[in-house]
Amino acid sequence: MKVIRLALGSILFLALFATASLAQVQRTFASASGSDGNPCSRSAPCRTLAQAISQTNAGGEVIVLDSAGYGPLTITKSITVTAAPGVYAGISVFSGDGIDVNAGSADVVVLRGLTVNNQGSTGGGIVANTVGTLRIEGCVVRGFSFAGGISLLSASKLSVKDSSVADCEYGIFTNPGSGTAQVTIDHITVGCLTGVEVGASGTGTALGAIRDSSVTDCVVGISTFTSGPGATALLDVERCLVTNNETGLITNPGQGGNSAISISNCVITHNSHAGFFVFEGTTMYSRGNNTIGGNGPNGEGALTLFPGQ
Repeated sequence: MKVIRLALGSILFLALFATASLAQVQRTFASASGSDGNPCSRSAPCRTLAQAISQTNAGGEVIVLDSAGYGPLTITKSITVTAAPGVYAGISVFSGDGIDVNAGSADVVVLRGLTVNNQGSTGGGIVANTVGTLRIEGCVVRGFSFAGGISLLSASKLSVKDSSVADCEYGIFTNPGSGTAQVTIDHITVGCLTGVEVGASGTGTALGAIRDSSVTDCVVGISTFTSGPGATALLDVERCLVTNNETGLITNPGQGGNSAISISNCVITHNSHAGFFVFEGTTMYSRGNNTIGGNGPNGEGALTLFPGQ
């Protein structure tokens, strides 16, 4: 009986140890040499980001330790996923989306230093279906030719900084059906069929600002779009290079609504169809300090001047 009690005690201890080792913690790690059977600690990292996230507390962080592919993932809580400096953290996408964000309206998600690369999927790169705030920093998204590279589909906040989006149907895209979406874009490069589209549908409002960025080799470089008379899409464009596209900037009313772009200190050149296109019923404001030339033609529709303040 004593032997049996000792054996049962040992089994119980091991079970408690295993449960503790798999409990969620504040910080987890992923590595090319890791295993998803590990507790995702620094000394025993996981192999995939999805597993590391599952072992991380809400509000915690996942750190990628070395260069490898780490697989697609779905995020349902506040979390930071970051690659250490100099590390290539790849997410190869063979089907579906690369990263789906289905978090709460108060959750903050940060993605830093990731490369999301399409390998034949018809889905999107980073798709924010629901979230409070999504921050994307130092990321690369490419090859999603049937969908958006970075998409915000709800009344949330999106910040994209120091990143690159290429060879997608849409580079950065918003489309809230209700409420207000806010997007801030800073120091990015985009080369997609449509580079940046701040759009809204239904009764939604999309408010965007893009600065110090380059939008090139697109069919449409930068646009606002409203689908429905109750929708609003407003975009401020500051110190941007918009060149070698078919059309540089477009204000598009779609099926009605309030669609407008304001441009200041921008270089808009060598766009083959037009430097800018202002649809009837929309407005494109200019500070009067832009360089617009060498397009064919420079513009269709009239710019509306607004003074500096």
